[in-house]
Amino acid sequence: MEPTIAQLRLIDRVARSGSFTVAAQESRLTQPALSRTVRDVERGMQVRLFERTTRSVTLTADGAAFIEVARDALAAYDNALGRFAAYRAAESGTVTVAALPSVAAGRLPSLLAAFAGDHPDVTLHVLDGDHAEVLEYLRSGAADIAITEQPKPEEGLGVHPLHEDALLALLPRDHPLSSNDTVTWRELAAYTVIRLSPGSSVAQLAASGFAAAEASPSRVISTRTVAIAGGMVAAGLGVTTITESVLPLVDSDAVVSRPLIEPSLSRRLAVVYRRSPALPPAGQALLARICGDDAASHAARRAGSERPAT
Repeated sequence: MEPTIAQLRLIDRVARSGSFTVAAQESRLTQPALSRTVRDVERGMQVRLFERTTRSVTLTADGAAFIEVARDALAAYDNALGRFAAYRAAESGTVTVAALPSVAAGRLPSLLAAFAGDHPDVTLHVLDGDHAEVLEYLRSGAADIAITEQPKPEEGLGVHPLHEDALLALLPRDHPLSSNDTVTWRELAAYTVIRLSPGSSVAQLAASGFAAAEASPSRVISTRTVAIAGGMVAAGLGVTTITESVLPLVDSDAVVSRPLIEPSLSRRLAVVYRRSPALPPAGQALLARICGDDAASHAARRAGSERPAT
């Protein structure tokens, strides 16, 4: 019969202390129970582990070889349990987040940096895509958490609403509309509009805004990314629409932002996650961080803000 981990620990204590009495006290066992355990292991392994006298307990040659193996096994076992304990405590593991490109490049990096500072041994991966792609990453298991527009209820998915992400007009700093406190869709349509790819949520919101105002841009330049659109605006090529959360990505010295009205539009961001299988502990910790940090940062951005961001 092969010895158990518990039996190996008891034998190691006897070897280290050189005393059945001391080892029994350390293990909170009676000495007869400890002696019986050692005999059971010796009988099962068909070796004699200790030389016992009235004054001392020493390892036999077989015992010395056995205790070396036992300590290797105990170290490996303890190390493995330590890794599992770290996993359970959200101190290790891997978490993959899928997000809209604007979120992945805007708010997410600072949030992940703060999380990584508290969980340095957790491996983080980020996937970006449009709303449909992000949800498919989640459904397929490629991502643990998704940050996207709040989806319709879907069986198997949990949703935690985040903040409203208002749609703004982004203008060159010297643009004629930059002196306005707000900009209407009709006013924006009178200028060259830099439009994002149709699959993006910002582009879809902009299309809804122009349609609701019964306005059509006089000229359109298309691009795929917010950063490029912001660069084009900074260079004076035109104006664009952008969400509040993306403002940190643009050159604030060369552009200004103004709320878009008639109508005012926004997208509702949400954290989405699979209910089954449950998120790993590190994923649960990141989910809690996203939800808490988002509310705090959004409140801070809004507090005392009476004039649009510039």
